[in-house]
Amino acid sequence: ELEIALGEDKSVIVPAFAVGRTQELIRILAENNFKGQVYLDGMGQRTTQLSLEYPSYFRSPRSFVQAVKKIHFVSDEMRRKIGRNSPAVIIATAGMVEGGPALGYMQRLSKFGGYKGFLTGFQVPGTNGRMLLEKKSVKIDGKVRNLDCEVQYFDFSAHAGKSALFSYVENINPDKVYCVHGDEKVCMDFAAALTEEGFDATAPELGKSYEA
Repeated sequence: ELEIALGEDKSVIVPAFAVGRTQELIRILAENNFKGQVYLDGMGQRTTQLSLEYPSYFRSPRSFVQAVKKIHFVSDEMRRKIGRNSPAVIIATAGMVEGGPALGYMQRLSKFGGYKGFLTGFQVPGTNGRMLLEKKSVKIDGKVRNLDCEVQYFDFSAHAGKSALFSYVENINPDKVYCVHGDEKVCMDFAAALTEEGFDATAPELGKSYEA
């Protein structure tokens, strides 16, 4: 579906998380023999380079190396020219469009005939990514700006659900569980549910220190 959607005449901006998602998108485009120009910008450049240094973490390191060779790493001199005269796919941070080159591309290309924005990860309410998805607008320097764009969402979520996380905790049976990296209420509720099942679980408070 992603490959079909890319076969258009407009540039496509894909805001992507630097670790994991960026590399996944690079691999998918290569595996589907995408022939267009693909550019990589932002923190994803460094994480992709680091990934290449640890081939044992890939199921098929050789194919990933070949996939990376097909994309263009963006330099400062290139940035303002990309996508203005010929369609391109631009993979750039930040994944929720809260900053980084992705936000800059969206603002610039909106002035040159529009573009497509492909969101591949969960967009937290209140972020630019959620605003882009629901209203085709983003907040820049404190001001809401409408953008000339088409937006599509592709569910690439790699997060486990509640039941899978419960099974994981039960299988490893840890002495202590810290529930982090989620909405505050969700973390608190999950910690409470684990506590009811006999686990020593807590949702850490911001700024508070804990000893394992």
